[in-house]
Amino acid sequence: MNIETAKTENDFFGEFGNEDYTASAQAGEGNIMIFTVKSKISENKSDEWGIKGYYSEESSLVNYTGAVRYEITHNRTGAKKSRETVYDNGAGRIIFDGPDKFTRRNSTDFIEGNTEFTRTK
Repeated sequence: MNIETAKTENDFFGEFGNEDYTASAQAGEGNIMIFTVKSKISENKSDEWGIKGYYSEESSLVNYTGAVRYEITHNRTGAKKSRETVYDNGAGRIIFDGPDKFTRRNSTDFIEGNTEFTRTK
């Protein structure tokens, strides 16, 4: 899929998820894709990754470096209380299996839970 065509057809970007994570995929400049991945660790903690990488049309994957992982603490009402950077040098790849499914492979740390995402919106 061509990322420029996908931008206009809105069939490559959107909201994805599984039982452990949610993710949004957006278009950046050129063939850059931007992902935000979130997970709930406990009642008052969650993780969030900010990922930006180059989309390769030939291999249908996004290679990324410089990803940022945050640990977010929430108060009893669920509002964000604090946001701490865990690391800012994450690396990995996101492999697409069509416009409605991708798998995330993180080289920086072990990802617990399901790494396969399907479109929710």
